[in-house]
Amino acid sequence: TFDPTAKITRAEVVTAFARVACTNIDGCGDNLGFTDTKSGKWYSDSVGWAADNGIVKGRGDGRFSPSDLITRAELASILVNFIDYMGIEIPDNPKLDKFADADTFANWMKAPVEAVRKNGLMQGSDGKFNPKGNAMRAEVAQVIANLLPSVGRQGAVIDGESDYVIV
Repeated sequence: TFDPTAKITRAEVVTAFARVACTNIDGCGDNLGFTDTKSGKWYSDSVGWAADNGIVKGRGDGRFSPSDLITRAELASILVNFIDYMGIEIPDNPKLDKFADADTFANWMKAPVEAVRKNGLMQGSDGKFNPKGNAMRAEVAQVIANLLPSVGRQGAVIDGESDYVIV
């Protein structure tokens, strides 16, 4: 089952973005720089690839926390870093309203949340972004679907018939 309302982990999100990039990540998880992420795990190569390419930086204390649920602000940060890595240019939409809870954002999350807001890549609920709320699987799938045309893809085949599988 897809379970669209289920929360999603940091490792699952990074793995989804690695698949969207359609690049060979084999061996990227051999020398991970995170104390809590070991090689040989199902997500190791994806985390290694993302760290090597500046898409993720970890928790700031040497940990990646692969099993932790990802927050919406963390998802926004990874999304912005992925867009930069891929060299994607997405036009601003100045007509989109600012989030009503913007004054509650921690410094590290202000720029990525603003970037996804003005590009229409992530939305909030009731005018709020809810940066500390956990992202759901459906939200990540929607973010990726919004991004696919920008990376030259029109969709994905989940049953493996395509040359890439996203989630």
